[in-house]
Amino acid sequence: MSVHVLPSLRRFRVIPTLAVLGILQLAAVSLLYKNAHEFECDTYAPVFLCAGLSSAVLRAMCVLGIVALALLAYRDRAQSIRAALRTELPVFWLGVQFAGFILVLLPWTYIGPNASTPTVLWSFPVWITGGILAAVGMYFSAFQRDAWTEWKPLLTPVFLIAAAIAFFAPEIARQAENIWAFQPISYLTFNATENVLVLLGQQVYSEQENALLAVRDFAVLVGAACAGMEGFALITGFLLFYFTLFRDQLQFSRVWFLIPVGLAISWMFNIVRIVTLMLIGAHISPDLAAGGFHSHAGWLMFTLVSLGMVLTVNNISWFRREADRVQSPREPLPFWSDLTTAQIFPFIVFMMAGLVAQTLFSIPDLVYPFRMGLVALVVILFWPALRTLEWRVDPISIGVGALIGVGWILVAPDPSENSLELATALEALAPALLIGWIICRIIGSALIVPVVEELFFRGYVFRLLDRDDIKWRALALAVSSILFGVMHGRWWEAIIAGFIYALLVLRTGRIADAIVAHAASNIIIAGAAAATGAWWII
Repeated sequence: MSVHVLPSLRRFRVIPTLAVLGILQLAAVSLLYKNAHEFECDTYAPVFLCAGLSSAVLRAMCVLGIVALALLAYRDRAQSIRAALRTELPVFWLGVQFAGFILVLLPWTYIGPNASTPTVLWSFPVWITGGILAAVGMYFSAFQRDAWTEWKPLLTPVFLIAAAIAFFAPEIARQAENIWAFQPISYLTFNATENVLVLLGQQVYSEQENALLAVRDFAVLVGAACAGMEGFALITGFLLFYFTLFRDQLQFSRVWFLIPVGLAISWMFNIVRIVTLMLIGAHISPDLAAGGFHSHAGWLMFTLVSLGMVLTVNNISWFRREADRVQSPREPLPFWSDLTTAQIFPFIVFMMAGLVAQTLFSIPDLVYPFRMGLVALVVILFWPALRTLEWRVDPISIGVGALIGVGWILVAPDPSENSLELATALEALAPALLIGWIICRIIGSALIVPVVEELFFRGYVFRLLDRDDIKWRALALAVSSILFGVMHGRWWEAIIAGFIYALLVLRTGRIADAIVAHAASNIIIAGAAAATGAWWII
C-alpha cells in the first residue's frame, strides 16, 4: 500500500501539529460528553464500563505524559525512535485518525436523557473502536510503519511500571481512598480551611468531630478524603519518577529539597480548592460547585504543581549537574511575530477561557465580556504577525457571509433551558451592565470570534492539509469543516458554514476573505439577537 504524503512539512512540524490535533480532539470529547450532554451512564450500563470511559481522557493524558518524560530522559536510547519519526504527514493515517475521532463523537449525537439500555450498550463498541482507530492513526501519522521495533531499548522496568501506574491512575486513586485517613493532616486541613473562610468574611458553621463545614446552606465534609494526602501521594510519586528518569542530569543531593516544597504547595493548593468550592457552592451554584469545579479542580491543581516543579528544575542550574548546565542564554523566539503561532495560540486561549467559564460559572455566557477581553488582548499582542496577512474587503465574501448569517437565523432552534436561564439572568442586570454586556457580545461575535476561529480552522488546519491534490484537498475541507462544526452547538449548520468559508479561501488564497465572510455572518446574527433578545441563535 502506498501512502501519499505532504512534502512541505518537515519533521519538526509533524509532532507539534499532531500534538495540537490530539489536544483539540481530547478537549472536544471531554467538553461535549461532560459539559454538553444530559446523560447519566450509570443508569444504563455497568458501573465499571462507565467509570472506564469517563476517565479515558485523563488516562490517555497520564500515559502520554509518562512517555514524553521517558523520551526526554533516555536521550541515548531514544535516538533510534527519533530517527523513526516521519518527516512528512501521511494522508492515509491522518484519515484513519480522524475517522476514529468521528466514531468516538458519534454516540453523542443520538444518546440522550431517554436513551434505552441497548442503545447505550451498543455504543460502547463504537467508542472503543473509535478510540483504537484514533490512537493507531495518530501513532502511524507520527512514526514509520516499522518504528515499533525501535521502542525496545526504552521499555525498561521503570518505564513499564510507571506507564502501568499512569494507565490505572484513576482506579488506584479510587481504591486508595482509605489511605488518606491520617488524622493530624485532616484536622490541620479542616482548621486551615475554616480560618481562611473566616478571614474572607464568611459566616462559617463547623463541626470538627464530624468534619463538617458550612457556609449559608452549602456544606462540605472536610474529612480524610479532602485532607490533601492524595495530592501528597501524587506529587511524591511524580517527583520520584521524574528524578529517577533524569538522574544523570540532576544533583540528587539538592533535588530532594523539592519534595517537601512540593508537598507544602500541594497542601496549600488543596486549601484553595476547598475554599473556592465552598464559596462557589454558597454564593453562586451548589450544582456548579459539586459538578464542574469539584471534578476538575483537583487534577488541574496537581498539573500546575507538577509542571511548576519541572520548570523550576529546568530553569535553576543549581539543581543540575555541572556538565548539564547551560552556559549561554538562548535567544528568545519571535513569539508575537510568528504567524503560525498567531493562528494557534489565540484559539487555545479562546477555548481555555470557555472551559474556565463553564467550570466556575453556572451561566458561562454571563461572563462573556471577560472571556472576550482576554482573547482580544491576545489578538492585539499578535498584531505584528497578523498585519502581514493580505487584508481586503471583498464584496463577494461579504455577500456570502451575509447569506450564511440569514440562513443561520432562519433555522435557529428553540431556546434550551440554559438559554432561558441566561435570559433571566440578563433581565436581572442593571441597565448599564446589560448595555455593556450587549456591546461586548456584539463586538466579540462580530470581530473577535471570526478572527480567532478563521485563523485556526482555515488559516492553520485547512492550509496545513491542503495541497494541489484532490485527496488532500477533500481531506482539508472535511477536517477543517467538521472540527469547526464540533466546536459549535449547532454543528451541522456550522460544518456547512465552515465548508463555505474554506471555499472562499480556495477562491482567492486569502484567509482574510474567510474572516470577512465570518464577520458578516456574525454581524447579522448578533444584530438579530440584540434586536429580539434571542441570544441563543448566536
